Amino acid sequence: MKRILLSILASGILLLGGCGATTTEPPAPTTYTLSAGASPSGGGSVSPSGGEYEEGTEVKLAATAASGYTFDYWEGDASGSLAATTVIMDSDKSVTACFAIVEATTYTLSVSVSPSGGGSVSPSEGEYEEGTEVTVTATPTSDYTFYYWGGDVSGSRATTAIIMDSDKSITAHFASKPPPKPAITQEDIDAARQVVLEYWEGRKSYDVERTLACLEESYRLERAEEVASEISQMQSSGVKMEVEEEAEPVITDEGVIEIRMKLKLKLVIPLPDRHITYYMVKVDGEWKIGRPPEEEQ
Repeated sequence: MKRILLSILASGILLLGGCGATTTEPPAPTTYTLSAGASPSGGGSVSPSGGEYEEGTEVKLAATAASGYTFDYWEGDASGSLAATTVIMDSDKSVTACFAIVEATTYTLSVSVSPSGGGSVSPSEGEYEEGTEVTVTATPTSDYTFYYWGGDVSGSRATTAIIMDSDKSITAHFASKPPPKPAITQEDIDAARQVVLEYWEGRKSYDVERTLACLEESYRLERAEEVASEISQMQSSGVKMEVEEEAEPVITDEGVIEIRMKLKLKLVIPLPDRHITYYMVKVDGEWKIGRPPEEEQ
C-alpha cells in the first residue's frame, strides 16, 4: 500500500513539472479591408483611398470634389451627405463618394440700338456664366456715328466690356452724321467778300437797285422797302460811311461763308461803330447775302 501511494505521488510530481514547461502564443488580430472610390471617377477623390485595418478601428474618410463638381452623398457601407464621415471596421467595407456636376449660374445679356437703323452691336445678345466678361462693340451704319452707351453700361467708346453678375440690358445710341462740309475755295471767299463790298458801295452811292442786287432773292424781296427807306434817309441826312473786314471769314458746316465787317458812320459827329456779320450763300453759282440765322423761319 505504501508503495502504491509513493508511485502516485511521483506521477503527480512529473505531471506538474511537465505543465510548467509548456507555452501558448496569443491568436493574431482580425483585420478587414476598406475599399473607397468616387463616382463619377473624375468627380473627386476620397482620403484615405483604402487599406487594411484591425477589427474595431474607426477610419475617418474625407471626400474632396474636383473642379466643376460638388460632393453629394456616400453610398455602400457609409451614408450621409457630409463630406467627412467615419466607418468602423467590423467587417470588410466598401464605400463610394458620389459627386454631382455644379450647374453654373447664367445671366442674360439683352442688347438694343437707338435709333433702330443707326447701327448694330456685336454680340447682339446671349446667355453667359456668372462672372464672364463680355466685350461688346457698336458699329454704326454709313449715315450714323456711335454716340454713347445706355442701360447697364456707360461711356462713349464704341467698344466696352461688361461683367455678367446679373441680367444686363444695354443700348447703343447712334447719332446722324452731319452732311459733308461743302468744299469752299479761296475764289469763293474772294467772291463773297466782293459782294459785301459791292453792297456797301451801292449804299454809299444811294443806289437802291445795286444794293438789293447783292441780296439772295427771297431776302431781297423781303427787305426791298426797308433798304429803300434807309438809303433815302442816308441821302437826305448826308451820312458818310466806311466799312472794313474785321476777321478772317468763317465757313460753316452748311457751306455758308460768314464775313464780319466793321461799319463806321459819320454825320456831324462820329457815331458808334457797328459790327455786322454777313451770311453769304451760293445761289446758282453766285454768292449772295442771305438771311441771318436768327431771322430764318
